[in-house]
Amino acid sequence: MACPASLGGVVMLSGNSMIHVDQSSRRVILPLNGWQTRISDFPLPPVPPEQQDRNIQLDGCRGTFVDDRTLFIILKDGTVYPVDIVMEGKVVTKMTMSSALAQTTIPSVIRRITDTHVFVGSTGGPSVLLNAAQVEEEIDEDEKMSSPTAVVQMHIDYDDDDGNFAYTYDFQDIYGDSKTKEPATNGHTNGKAPKKTRTVIKLSECDSLPAYGPIADMTFSLARNGERPVAELVAATGSGHLGGFTVFQ
Repeated sequence: MACPASLGGVVMLSGNSMIHVDQSSRRVILPLNGWQTRISDFPLPPVPPEQQDRNIQLDGCRGTFVDDRTLFIILKDGTVYPVDIVMEGKVVTKMTMSSALAQTTIPSVIRRITDTHVFVGSTGGPSVLLNAAQVEEEIDEDEKMSSPTAVVQMHIDYDDDDGNFAYTYDFQDIYGDSKTKEPATNGHTNGKAPKKTRTVIKLSECDSLPAYGPIADMTFSLARNGERPVAELVAATGSGHLGGFTVFQ
């Protein structure tokens, strides 16, 4: 995977790790499970205690950059992981992977089509268009800057009629309320020190192309429309978490 020009080099995805190689062949490795130390003698960075039990396999995954320093890795089951690339000057020093953001479709191809839109094409189910927008948000003085740099913009709508609920994505409030810039005095606003801000990538689903995916098996059934019998075709479609039964009439 070619990196943006401001970053340089390439990111290679192996089954057990991610490797960044720059123009001088300097390598930075991010191990994602315990197998990397068993199959390679290349020196690895220290793993934080909370990540020592991490067990992620990249077989069948797809990835793309969403900005100059952040890329999304989508595993073969649709789980989305953000990866941040840390630099000192013009040299990449490490890569960090945050917790999973969400689960989307099973990826067959992934393309960044605009600065904020990523298309995930799938042969195992519906294809989706994701919005990855950069938003500036304020942080408190005691809040750590190491908080996740990517979040999912989503809320839950409840259906009062049958008690079911569905996940829907919020697009209108993704940038927050507009704020009027107040006059500054000696570098402060109204005598108060300006709050610290950080850039966060908010991920949301814009649209999707419905698809059934592969058909594993099928059978005929007979239903009734009033007094008239109606033939139906029941098929086992999709794959993984997108799998299920589809009725064709």
